[in-house]
Amino acid sequence: ARTKKRSTSNKRKKSHSRTVLEDDENTLVRMLNERAASDRDVLISKEQYDELKLANSKLKEAKARANLAENQLAELQLEHSQLTKENKKTKAELNSLQKQHEHDQVLIKELKLSTSKHNKELEEKEASRNAQQKQQAKALAKLRSSLADIEKLMNYRAISAKRHLNKATRVLTQHQRQLEDQALPKPTKNQFSKNLSELKEYFESVLEVLTNQEPEDYNQDAYCEQLEIENKRLQEEMTQLKESENITSKYKQTIERMREQIQVLKNRLSDLQSDENSKKEIEEKDNKISMLEKENELLNQHINYLQSSLNEQAGVIDHLKSVISSFSASPKASNGSYYIDSPKQPQDDYEEDQLRKEIDTLDDEIQQLQSSLQRALATHC
Repeated sequence: ARTKKRSTSNKRKKSHSRTVLEDDENTLVRMLNERAASDRDVLISKEQYDELKLANSKLKEAKARANLAENQLAELQLEHSQLTKENKKTKAELNSLQKQHEHDQVLIKELKLSTSKHNKELEEKEASRNAQQKQQAKALAKLRSSLADIEKLMNYRAISAKRHLNKATRVLTQHQRQLEDQALPKPTKNQFSKNLSELKEYFESVLEVLTNQEPEDYNQDAYCEQLEIENKRLQEEMTQLKESENITSKYKQTIERMREQIQVLKNRLSDLQSDENSKKEIEEKDNKISMLEKENELLNQHINYLQSSLNEQAGVIDHLKSVISSFSASPKASNGSYYIDSPKQPQDDYEEDQLRKEIDTLDDEIQQLQSSLQRALATHC
């Protein structure tokens, strides 16, 4: 088919946002409307046919870009969902660690309070034990002083008893001699001699005891009982001291275990606080999520741009369809051809049918692309 050729400007070649310029579109519509209103047959020029082909190729490119963008969006959504799950898991782990840290802090406070309480109790018991030891030392010193006094008294009494017994022995000897010299009846004399001999033997036995034994062996009953009572009391106090020492050692062991537990908790807390790898991984994940969000925004802008471009192209094609419809309503020439500038240039019906098919194909592709973009937007939102 022969068509009228004319040159296109550099501005039309450089235009990427719109397929057909508004001036050319208006000119084309006005010209076709004028031709349709007249009785003359109308033909579409080759330039307009080339522009339709260019629009078709642009639309196919836009569809390919939209499909690529949809695939990229699906991949980004999958990666974003995975990162979201990892982020939730990491946040859950951080929350768990935070709760464990708070629980450890509570345990540390409780252990500190318990340790301070036990320390106070130990200090009080230590002070009480020291006071008891001082009292016992004073009692022992007092008891030793009393024993020394008793020893002195017993020595004095032993010496005095020896002196008196010696004197009594001498007196008895003198009385015995005097009785022997006196003229008394023999039975009486024998009885007195016997009594004096018994007294003398008794005194001699007492002197022998006082001479052979040490003074401390002569313990009076009252002092012996007092010493036994004091000894029992000291033994009971020593038993109590041993029990208190055992309890103190148990408290010390408990405190040592508590200190070890506190140290373990402190080490665990320091490990958690000094875990830079976890912090770096979390920061990297946050940065990746923010980067994906930015890419998502850019992708939304690109999709909106494609949507607006498709809407513009759909408007242009709708205008062209209305123009083609007006062509169909206009009367044909006797040879079944249309004319634009010169009635001498025929255009076959086959070319018109091909143009209609291409326009319908473009319309279907635009609708499919719009539905695909709408699905992508719905899935993305």
